Amino acid sequence: MRAYNDGRYMETEVKLIDNGKGLRWSFVFGEVKTNSLLEINEKGEWTEHHEITVGSAAPRKLMDLRVSRAR
Repeated sequence: MRAYNDGRYMETEVKLIDNGKGLRWSFVFGEVKTNSLLEINEKGEWTEHHEITVGSAAPRKLMDLRVSRAR
């Protein structure tokens, strides 16, 4: 995957998860590392879980997101 921001870009590998209903990706930029899991859960909702690590600190939650259809 190639992501663009303000004229710059980065490339990273995207991997499908075993059940075929989501993907994982991450990147490292200097002291910053991210890990992301995007998937469709058992309710059919799109979910995202993102973690960030800065330096030698423990990973922290960056963002959690859940999207469902309007009823």
